[in-house]
Amino acid sequence: MTDRREFLKQGALAATGVALGVSSLRPRLLGAAEHTGSVDPAAKELMLAALDAATSAGAGYADARLGRYRQNFVFTREQQILNVVDTDSTGIGVRVLVDGTWGFAATRLLTKDGVAMAAREAVAIAKANRIARDRPVELAPSPRVPDATWKSPFTIDPFTIPVEQKADLLLRANAQAMKVPGVKFVSS
Repeated sequence: MTDRREFLKQGALAATGVALGVSSLRPRLLGAAEHTGSVDPAAKELMLAALDAATSAGAGYADARLGRYRQNFVFTREQQILNVVDTDSTGIGVRVLVDGTWGFAATRLLTKDGVAMAAREAVAIAKANRIARDRPVELAPSPRVPDATWKSPFTIDPFTIPVEQKADLLLRANAQAMKVPGVKFVSS
């Protein structure tokens, strides 16, 4: 038997997913890349600093990804808005391959020293991971992509939808959920 609280919680989560699109995380490259498809020179400089540090520390392969992650949450219960939360974070992730073993590290410290430290940490993690490796990873040949950018293929930017519209959708879903025949709600 589903109790009322669990039913509403599941309904609110489903409605939030609909309101925000398939994923509320929208990675984007910083600077001009978001609008023009080209990498911002400052962002490229940070990524190159990370790659230089990784290869200097012993990586045979390295890639660096600078991303911006935004989230928007609208929390409701029954016919009340409980909270609205927006988060926005930026960071760089460095993935390396050292002697056939992967390592990864990330940082939100977007300075040359900060990204270099993350790159060296990724190399150290790869070296530490060697003990658990059964056979070395071998990469297939592929072309270098020095100025790649990526943007989620969403058709409607969820951050352009007013919070009132998102809350209204959730409140209407809650109202419908409270009227569902055959579901016995247990008050708590």
